[in-house]
Amino acid sequence: MAKKNSKTKKHEDFREIKENIEEKDICEISDEQARIFISNLNILRQCSWVASGLTVCETRLLYSLYVNKAFQHTDKLIKGSKIVADTMGEYHPHGDASIGNTLARLAQSWKMNYTLVHIKGQEGSAAGGKCAAFRYIEGRMSDFAYDCFFKDFDSNVVNMKPSYTGKSVEPEFVLPCNIPYIFVNQSYGIGKGASCSMYGCNLSELIDLTKKLLKDRCYDKCILYPDIASGADVIDDGQFEKICNTGRGNYVTRGRIDVDIANNILTIRSIPMFTELTTKTNVDKEANKVIVNRIVALIQDGTLKNIIDLRDYSEKDQICFEIHLKKGTDPYKVRELLYKHTDLQTTQYVAMTFIDDYQDSQYNIRRSILTWIDYRRDYKRTLINRKIVAGHERLHKLEILIRITSDKNRAETINIVGKSKNRQEAEEKLMKTYKITSLQAKEISEMKIHRFTKDAHKEYKAEEKEINELLPKLQEIILNNDLIDEEIIKDLDFMVEKYGRPRRSRILRKEDYQDVIDSKHLVVISANGMIKKMPDDAKEIGRLPDGDYPIELYYCANKDNVMLFDSNGKMTKIVVSDIPGCMPNDIGYKLNMIYPSISGTIVSLKECNKKLKKGHVVFITKNGLAKKTDIMTYVNGPKSTCAIQIKDGNELVSVKILPTDKNLIVYTHKGYGIQLNSSDIQLSSKNTLGARCIQLEDDDFIIGCDVVSKKDVGILVVTDKGSVKLTDLNNFPKTGKTPLKITSIADNDVINKIRTVQNGQIAKVYLKSGIFNIKIDELPITTRMAKPKKMIPVKRGDMIVDVRIE
Repeated sequence: MAKKNSKTKKHEDFREIKENIEEKDICEISDEQARIFISNLNILRQCSWVASGLTVCETRLLYSLYVNKAFQHTDKLIKGSKIVADTMGEYHPHGDASIGNTLARLAQSWKMNYTLVHIKGQEGSAAGGKCAAFRYIEGRMSDFAYDCFFKDFDSNVVNMKPSYTGKSVEPEFVLPCNIPYIFVNQSYGIGKGASCSMYGCNLSELIDLTKKLLKDRCYDKCILYPDIASGADVIDDGQFEKICNTGRGNYVTRGRIDVDIANNILTIRSIPMFTELTTKTNVDKEANKVIVNRIVALIQDGTLKNIIDLRDYSEKDQICFEIHLKKGTDPYKVRELLYKHTDLQTTQYVAMTFIDDYQDSQYNIRRSILTWIDYRRDYKRTLINRKIVAGHERLHKLEILIRITSDKNRAETINIVGKSKNRQEAEEKLMKTYKITSLQAKEISEMKIHRFTKDAHKEYKAEEKEINELLPKLQEIILNNDLIDEEIIKDLDFMVEKYGRPRRSRILRKEDYQDVIDSKHLVVISANGMIKKMPDDAKEIGRLPDGDYPIELYYCANKDNVMLFDSNGKMTKIVVSDIPGCMPNDIGYKLNMIYPSISGTIVSLKECNKKLKKGHVVFITKNGLAKKTDIMTYVNGPKSTCAIQIKDGNELVSVKILPTDKNLIVYTHKGYGIQLNSSDIQLSSKNTLGARCIQLEDDDFIIGCDVVSKKDVGILVVTDKGSVKLTDLNNFPKTGKTPLKITSIADNDVINKIRTVQNGQIAKVYLKSGIFNIKIDELPITTRMAKPKKMIPVKRGDMIVDVRIE
């Protein structure tokens, strides 16, 4: 007979185990336990809660400060060590390092759009300086944090739970906030199998969108652009609509680098967030040293050249790092190399993985704000209901307080309390005498003697009246969703009025990165190739290098694209924002240092208008050649190209853009000219020479051209020395290529400009020193052979730059 196997198992010390043992796969158990651990880690450590926008550590830290009354109304400062100890000892038993790092980060304005903690002491610096040890700093809750999370905080309304010690209570991970804080400051967390990364937004833009969703839950144009605390630029390639609708995506940020062309200096003003320079996993690294080390490495491997010095002027909350370049170096090219090879340009990942009701989920902008709205409505309704209950409870007490403090009952009440052996006996006598409840009797027994006075009686009656007026209003609000929303909007308006501010980050497109400020300017170009971009209200052209003088003036917007035509026949397209700004007392900048393709003297500046679908560019040369080319050849063409072929001894002198064919007056150095229609000029490609339009004497040459409109009646002549005359346009007919005399000129004078004019117009004569206005109606009509008369005061050293008709 076979021996039976015993089912009784034994310990290693051979003691029998009498309880039943269930056999399981250890791998399955480990996997199950790991999943539970990972879920708790993600929910309780790494990801933000959608309703409050805070991680659990941040919530507990702020609540600890609130409990200790370290906020704006008390202005109480607590030692950093005590803040960390109180938070860890009562609410967050996970080590002091995470709490301390959170405390430091919440106080750093270069990492937070709005700081939640105010620290007195060394809180670190934007350049990477570390926060001082906790024992050396003091802190309290910031004003913004109090107004956002604790202004209407009520522990009887907020869901509370026992803290881990069991001796106190804490919010159940969600603080009531009166704005969708989840999008105010950037959030970043990496858990196990999940990550949370969301940029901060501009408060005014966020509240504006929230109001729209409060009024219309179906509103679907929910787009919020990043507003980065460090002030880094954001590149918009059209991806933000997808990011905001899906809750995932990528975008590019760039540190702001200013270019000083005059001194060949690049200045780094800001850096992107969540890079090697700023991420909270690298808080001990100094950003300025990281920048220097990377630049040095690029210099050593030959990627960066012509750098002569690196200087660090960073302050507490502002990066300022200068890179000095050798003369002749293209600073824009160096800037692009810095973006390409360093963390000054990075791609940021967005993952709106937020926590709600202990579950992580993928959100988008609209769903997140709507979830906050639902939480806020519930909290407001519960808070108002709490006020209603408290109001009725107070009325219940006031009813008897008014009764016992009346002249009739005051003395009797004091006598009852005074003759009672103890508090219990006093309450029983009061209940029996006045037929009141135990709650009312308790309120009377706890009163101090001065609360029985006549003044106190008046206060009770005033308070009763106030509560009776308030309760119907609260009842109306709690029963009307629209009125609840109005209360929420009041909170939103309060926050934006108190804390709203302009954007820190610029939203730019990569292809026109410097297209940043929509301002108006006066651009001046000189004979020796200097360029000045000044405010459009500049009253004078100002300084230029010795021996130089202005030849072109152009009023434009900073975002305009402009075509520059030079005397050698080349066209170069530029963006006005690429030109460094200056003031009248500055001499300007070398044009060919900014645009090396420009080789000759600038003849004309024209707007590069891509909306213009048809039209022509008319070119007139010094030797009397004219050509006409389709404008789209240049608008849609390369940035630099040949506009007209120019042979030796010739040069381009005038460029006109005509949407339709018009009459032109072409005038010469000796005062001759012709009138022709642009339709008479043959249409040709950009690489042609043009055809002769005027017969010139051997020692004469073309100096300019003007467009004739249908309403023009006269020809205005202005000379270098300030002489002026007006001739009837009818006296200057078309004569083909044979020129007519437009004006006679004094032997020591030269024609500066000829313009066609209308009645009632004003001629603005631009001098180096200012502007001289001439009313056309006040000028006498003279013959073509008459000489101009002195009118404009052109002093020694001054000169006429341009004449414009308005």
